[in-house]
Amino acid sequence: MAMEQQADPVGYPVLTGGWCNWHDGPSETALVIQWAESNSGPPKPLYACAPCREQRGLAVEAPVPCEGAPLPPVGGLRAEQLQGRECVVCGAPLGADRVYRGAVLVQQDGYGLDFDVWCCHPAMPHALPPEETS
Repeated sequence: MAMEQQADPVGYPVLTGGWCNWHDGPSETALVIQWAESNSGPPKPLYACAPCREQRGLAVEAPVPCEGAPLPPVGGLRAEQLQGRECVVCGAPLGADRVYRGAVLVQQDGYGLDFDVWCCHPAMPHALPPEETS
């Protein structure tokens, strides 16, 4: 029996410094400028490189702290995130200063299992806006 193969979904460029959405090309200086709405899932970041930011007067947006960011879909969470050892938003390891985000329900073998999920404290370094060098 022949098996059908599906094409992999196109990945969205999420690495800072990898892609400029304004000139639609590669860049080593791209930073998050704004967040675009998504039909499903969390908002997507839009990046602009240094020349595009200067030409268009675009300001660098401070990243949303993990405690204010939307929760990802439950199906995409790793075991460490469900067990409270990693941030539910960014995946960073968590310490005692973690922030409670709520409970999520995971269906497994016909049973609903609820897990408390946690995120980074707003004072963690990766939750602060990036410093731009002139």
